[in-house]
Amino acid sequence: RITGITHGRLFLNNGRTAIHNGNFITASEAAAGLRFTPDSILAGSFQVQASLNDLAPPDAGSGLGGEVATVTIQVEKADQSILFEPIPSQVFKVGGTVNLTASASSQLPVTFAKISGPANLAGNVVTLTGAGSVVIEAAQSGDANYQAAPPISQFFTVAKGQQTVALAGIPAQTYGDPPFTVQATASSGLPVQLAIGFGPAFVTTANTIALTGAGLVGVTAFQEGNGNYHPASAPNRFFDVIKAPLTVTADSTSRRFGEPNPPLTGVISGIKNNDRITASYSSAAQPLSPPGTYEIVPTLLDPDGRL
Repeated sequence: RITGITHGRLFLNNGRTAIHNGNFITASEAAAGLRFTPDSILAGSFQVQASLNDLAPPDAGSGLGGEVATVTIQVEKADQSILFEPIPSQVFKVGGTVNLTASASSQLPVTFAKISGPANLAGNVVTLTGAGSVVIEAAQSGDANYQAAPPISQFFTVAKGQQTVALAGIPAQTYGDPPFTVQATASSGLPVQLAIGFGPAFVTTANTIALTGAGLVGVTAFQEGNGNYHPASAPNRFFDVIKAPLTVTADSTSRRFGEPNPPLTGVISGIKNNDRITASYSSAAQPLSPPGTYEIVPTLLDPDGRL
């Protein structure tokens, strides 16, 4: 006689004939083995009891022994595995993200953890923070029915990103103008440096140019890169430095006929940057030249070649 069936259904070995509490089975049916199906997929311990203290009529009360045999059926947790899709290589850019895809054979949710590398992880989204190698682990911790899955790791590389440099146009300048700022930016946000390719100018700071003379100036802008970005430069820009206006005015003077010319003087206006420009003055008038008005002619002296 079968009793004490709990948390499941019992069948003969054919798997079709159900046995209920209080049912009788033959010794040969018992010897063939019985099949037990739990009411749920939960793993755990289940019991079935059988006794020989009663027989089916007309043999009831035959006086057979009254021992109760208890069979414990243990349903073990199932194993599971994780399928973690490979992660393609990436090129770094600020705010760049990668979506992770993994599944467990149990259909339970998979969690991710960053093991190493320049990235942040939230859920199944990786946000890149730099160039390098990133290692991500996928795990499933199991539940009442499944063992924890062996964790699976995937790694991917993040290559240095490309950047561009923009150099704004530079309007014409006039010699003597103060140092001026040039707008130059990199798409990476890294600082940009200027360089003078040719011409009368030099870079005083990262983006400030000072003039040293008149003429055509060529300027380039570059960003030397870092651990996350390749170097980049901008096409050259050109601008003219116009000569500064310079005025020389001779001082008027006079003398008597037969006398030598007095010292000839004048004023120079418009000298820039304390340039060493001077002037000498001459006249065609001689001591015996007829009385009249004679022109005083200035001659500029420019030892540094600024004119």
